[in-house]
Amino acid sequence: MTRLVIYCMDCEWSASTEDHSRSDQSVLAIDHHVATGHTIESTRRERGEPAEGWAEEWPPTE
Repeated sequence: MTRLVIYCMDCEWSASTEDHSRSDQSVLAIDHHVATGHTIESTRRERGEPAEGWAEEWPPTE
């Protein structure tokens, strides 16, 4: 099973569906962008993969 993770391309900010509803994620992403001007991206991650501490790995290389 996967979860949706939204993350900042400019800092280590992120929000996962493991901790937030999709609606809450949208609000959090908009708030982060408005406050910082940072770019927000999203990806799906398998459950069991870390939800935090991986921002420096992004954008993913495929």
